[in-house]
Amino acid sequence: MYDITNRETFGHVESWLHEIGRYTNTESVSKLVIGNKCDIENKRQVPTSDGQDFCFKLSIPFCETSARTNSNVEEAFSMIVSEILQRRYVLLGDFSSFLSFKMWAPLCLTAQCEGGCHDARLIFDV
Repeated sequence: MYDITNRETFGHVESWLHEIGRYTNTESVSKLVIGNKCDIENKRQVPTSDGQDFCFKLSIPFCETSARTNSNVEEAFSMIVSEILQRRYVLLGDFSSFLSFKMWAPLCLTAQCEGGCHDARLIFDV
């Protein structure tokens, strides 16, 4: 998570991801990059497109949120949970995560503060 009103925090995201790779098997770790404080548009230092482009290159989901206004917070949580379940399903062949319910799996790389999370969704029926 980085602060969209502080460019320096965005610069740290790459090193944080490097640290994850250094200490874990990155293929088994679910990741989501979040730009926080999207409610403070007048102080924005990191354009949404910078976060989108960075995450697109690394195939990591991206979302902008506001903890203050609760904008996209639930969507961000749902995105990471779906990412975890998908990874578990794909890597481990663990179907138990999908039994008896429909899972909405976000495939998006972008989410806008205004108007909610804009993404494509996939339904898994098991």
